[in-house]
This record gives sequence, C-alpha cells and structure tokens, in this order.
Amino acid sequence: VRENMMLEDIILQAGGFTENAFLAEAQVTRLLVGEIDHNPYGPVAKNQKVINLTVPLASADLDTVSFALEDTVWSLEYARQFPLKHRDMVYIRADPDYRLQETVTITGEVLFPGEYTILQENETLVDVIRRAGGVTPTGYPKGGRLIRQGEKLITRIDEAIAGKKRANVILHPGDEIIIPSKPNTVAVHGNVSNPGLFKHESNRRVSYYLEQAGGEGEETENILLTQASGATFKLRRSLLLQNRIVDDGAIITVTRKPEREMVEFDLGKTISNAFSLLASAATVVAIIYRVL
Repeated sequence: VRENMMLEDIILQAGGFTENAFLAEAQVTRLLVGEIDHNPYGPVAKNQKVINLTVPLASADLDTVSFALEDTVWSLEYARQFPLKHRDMVYIRADPDYRLQETVTITGEVLFPGEYTILQENETLVDVIRRAGGVTPTGYPKGGRLIRQGEKLITRIDEAIAGKKRANVILHPGDEIIIPSKPNTVAVHGNVSNPGLFKHESNRRVSYYLEQAGGEGEETENILLTQASGATFKLRRSLLLQNRIVDDGAIITVTRKPEREMVEFDLGKTISNAFSLLASAATVVAIIYRVL
C-alpha cells in the first residue's frame, strides 16, 4: 500500500467491481500493532491483534449501478475518504441475492417447446408448462417425464396440471420436462410366450396383458409393472391385491429365475477323498495308541 492510498484506489486498481459484488459495504481487516494502548476503533479483547472494519461504499440506490466505470466510481462515495494502512486486507463480498439467469427445458407435446428462464424461486413444473402454452391435444401428460441430472424424478405430471400440489415439483436449473404423445400401447417383455406391444384398453389389468402375451413362462421369478409416470411396482402373484389396472404406455416385465449351476459329480474323486480321510483318521488313532 503506497502512502495516502484510499480504499477507492485499491478497488479501482483491482479492476473495479464484478457483476456479483455486494455494493453496500467493504470489509477491511487491520493490524493493531502499536495501537493497542491508543485504539481509535473502539473496545477490543485483551489479546486481540487484528480488527475488522466495515466501510460503507454508497448511500444512493445501489440497484442503479450498471458496472460501467463511471458507475463504479460513483458507488465508491465513502471509500474515497477511507485511508488504507500497511498490511490492511480488503474484502468485497459476493451479493447473496445475486443470481445468474438459470433455465429449464420443455420438449414434446406443448405449444411452444424450448428453453425457459426460471423467473423466481420456487417456480414449479406447472408454471413452466403454462408458459409453454400448455399441453397439446395429442399430448399425454400422464406419461410425462421430469429429468434431473440425468435421473428420472418420478411424479404425476397429469395430477400436477389438475391442481394436486404434491405432484407439482419445484424446478431446479437444468431440469428437462418431456411431454410425449399418447402411445395407445402396453409393452410386455421377458419370460412370456409372445413378448411385444399390445393395444391399450381402458381399465384392463396386468393379468389381461399377460394373457395377450401368451402367459408366463416356466420358472417365472417376478412380475414388474412400470406405469406411465415411471413408477415401478413389484407385483405379488395374487389375483386381487396386486392385479393392478395398467396405464396407457406402461411396461410389464416378467423375469425368470436364474438357472442353477449344475455341479458335475465325480464318483472316482469322491471315493479317493473318502479313502484319504480314513487314512488320516487311522494315522491319528495309531499315534494316540503309541502315546498311551
């Protein structure tokens, strides 16, 4: 720090404020060496060697600052009168309310698919769908997906649109909303006689689509139902509780029990091992007899 240097000077030498600077004040830490007995800054602890000073930077409306050089100089109204000392350290904090523009993406069956800026904290799934013009007549929100950091976030987009708050997820930057068209099919995969796509029929249950696929094969282990929302259920094989109604666009997966490894029986090796055990036992008995 050169002689007679002011706080304003060092801020300007550092290139002025960044866009996210907190313009209300600066923090300056100062050594108290030689000033402990005659401290001009107010009471300090007995062993305190450093003091923190808060320096206001402007008295006018900070929202008008545009970060041009002239506005940076204007915002240093009080810093011009604050002299720095040797070994002072100056801190300009980041504004806790500063936010970059953050976006989400919506694709598929909405009127205006594309990228949308998050306008406020707690902006929801339905907020962005409305801004995108809503779901088109061919859209199928029940089968909609919300992708966050590469993972599906399971929720019922159709229920969110219908006003159910529990389904109306608060969005995060980078979220992707996908609204597909209505598939009119149900997929059956795995251990069935005739896997494939089958026409969806309202209020039909899992057993109906398994019958359409030729029934379960032998050694069936589990039946998994993935509904249109992405929620997956492992079904117990009972006729009442677990025979769920199947959504349009659902996937039924029938898994097969893993094949057991067949261990080859070697008679000669088994007999040889038995004789070895008998010989070992006889040796132990002989040793014990001699000792006694």
